[in-house]
Formats: sequence, structure tokens, C-alpha cells
Amino acid sequence: MMKKLMKWLMLVSVSLGVTSLYALEIRTGSKIIHTYDVDGDYAIFAGDVEVNSDIDGNLYLLGGNVYFNGSTDNDLYIAGGDVVVNGTVEDNVYIAGGNIRLTGRYYNDVNLAGGEIVLDSASYIRGDVAIAGDDITLSGHIQGDVEIHGNKLYLNGNVDGNLETYVEEYQVSEMALVTGVISHQEPREKRYHWKPWGPCDIHVPRIRIHPFFAGFNFFLFSLICAALWYYLFPASFKGSGALIKHEPVKMGLWGLLCLILIPLLGIFSMIFIVSIPFSILFLLFFGVTVFLGQFPLAVWLGDLITKNIPGFQKGMLPAATGLLVLHLLIKIPLLTFLFFVIWVFVGFGSIWYWILKRQKALKITAPAAAETAI
Repeated sequence: MMKKLMKWLMLVSVSLGVTSLYALEIRTGSKIIHTYDVDGDYAIFAGDVEVNSDIDGNLYLLGGNVYFNGSTDNDLYIAGGDVVVNGTVEDNVYIAGGNIRLTGRYYNDVNLAGGEIVLDSASYIRGDVAIAGDDITLSGHIQGDVEIHGNKLYLNGNVDGNLETYVEEYQVSEMALVTGVISHQEPREKRYHWKPWGPCDIHVPRIRIHPFFAGFNFFLFSLICAALWYYLFPASFKGSGALIKHEPVKMGLWGLLCLILIPLLGIFSMIFIVSIPFSILFLLFFGVTVFLGQFPLAVWLGDLITKNIPGFQKGMLPAATGLLVLHLLIKIPLLTFLFFVIWVFVGFGSIWYWILKRQKALKITAPAAAETAI
């Protein structure tokens, strides 16, 4: 009974957070050119993506080259190599890419992370702008505040709000106009400050990161760690995720048990001086496994989401999809606590069950492996 209840709780939680992923139309392929209007959320994952229509909902685009020439009534999310956006977005914009170029009208906040980033002279942004990049050009008209982190900045547009920059090189054209307060600091000056400590002063880190970049960087770091685990130890990566599918309650109980006993074991072992270095390493490894607990959960989520999507059962793609969905779910206030509990208990517990009970874990996951092979 508890096993069924746990499964249904996890399934309901996922459905609450990713209802749009099931309600929207998802298209995949090597090259997709979208030309018809969509009433609702919409997602395209392809090598080359081009959208030339109106989307009445959130729009998610993932590809090597992404071109958006339409409009969306809600948020726009893009991840790609070369990204060109020339349309209208009624809500927020979130873009991560190699080269990003914006031309169009945006009626809320714009968040960009990439290499070369250009806001064209024809662009208009009503909200605030946050940019992290290498070579950044700001033209057009921005009504809100602007915060920029990067290497080079060329300002050739109008900013009605405040301008806050943390760049190495800063150039302003004669045509540029900033109505608000201008604050310019080099990155290192922003990163550290002097703080009194006893008889002397020391350097203390003080890092301000925009929430969008902090969340994106954490996801990117998690994705890299997941890829390393997947390619170095594929059996444990897939097996720990399969354990959640077959024994979610047991994994949760194991997580609770390990969260209590392992730190106590590490702390009590420090009573012996010889064992202190080992105890410290053991506790560090314990902390790492808490962080890694997201990946078995991502494997389970990815398999659940992509099992009926053609072409999405290859390699690490299901796990990467599940990881992205997990990080989006954590951003939803009503689901944040729930998924952190599942992460810390169930995902973490599946890792330690695999470590301590590997033979039993193999027996549990063997049927899943056989089904996959078939």
C-alpha cells in the first residue's frame, strides 16, 4: 500500500509541475520550420529550429540554430548555439546560447547568457535586462534597469532605468543615453571587498549573481556531473534510477536511515586522531552523494516523460530531459519542498542502496534492464 501511495504521490507531483509538457505539442527532428499558430504551450527540440507563427502560451526551443520570428503570449525559453529572436514576447525571456541576437519587442524582463550578445537597434524592452556574456552590444530602447557581467560592452542605445556593469572593457557611443544611475565596476572589484577582522584586514568574497544565472549555472554544473557519471559508471547511473521506479518507498527509508546514521558514524569516528582524515573524507563523500541524489530522480523522470516521444530514448537524452524538468519543478513554490524531500530521501537513498546492497539492487533492476534490451 505504501509503495503504491509513494508512486502516486510522485506521479501527481510531476503532473502538477509538467502539465504543460503533456498538454503542449512537442516536436522533434533534425530540422523543424514551424509556421502555424498554437493555442497553448509549445516545445521544439531539433538540430535547427525556426518558428514563424504566434504561440498562445509558453514556448520552449532547443537546438543548434534557433530562429524565432513570431510571438508568444507567455514566457520564451531558448537554449542553442546561434540564436536569433525577432518577434514579440509578452512575458519574460530566458535565453542561453553561443551567439544571441535580439530584434523585436519584449514586454517584460529579458535574461541572456552566452558568448556574443547583441541587442539590435530595433529592439524594445519594457522590463529589466540581465546579461552575462563575453562581447555584448546594447542598442535599441530599454525602459527598465540593466545589469551586465562580461568582458566587453558597447553601449549604443537608450536605457531609461539604472545601468550596472561589471565588465573589463566599456565603450559608449555619442548616441547612447542613460536616464538613470550608471554604476561601472570591473569584475574583480565586484567580487571582493575589504572587511575588518581583528587587527588586520582580509579579503572576503562577495559575489552577486542574478537568480537566473545562478539557477542556470547550477543546472549546467549538474548536467556536466550527470554526464561524467553516465559515461564513467553507466550501470550505477541507470540502476539507481531504476531502483526508484521499482522500490520508491524502500529507497526513501534508506535515505532517511543513511541521513541519520552516516553523519553520526563520521562524527563519532573522529574520537580517534588517526581516523580524523578518513572521517573528513567520508563526510565529504556523504555530502557529494546528497548532491548526486538528483540524478536517479532525473533518470526516473526522464524515462517517464520521454517513453512515448520518438527519438528521445537514446543515450543520456532521457536523463538530461528529466534533470531539466526537475530543476524547473524546484522553481515552482508549491513543489519546491516536496521535490527537495524526494531528492534528499529517495534519490539519495537509491545511491546508498546501490553502494551497500549492489547485488540486491541488481536483482531489483534486472527486469528493467531486460525490458530495455527487448
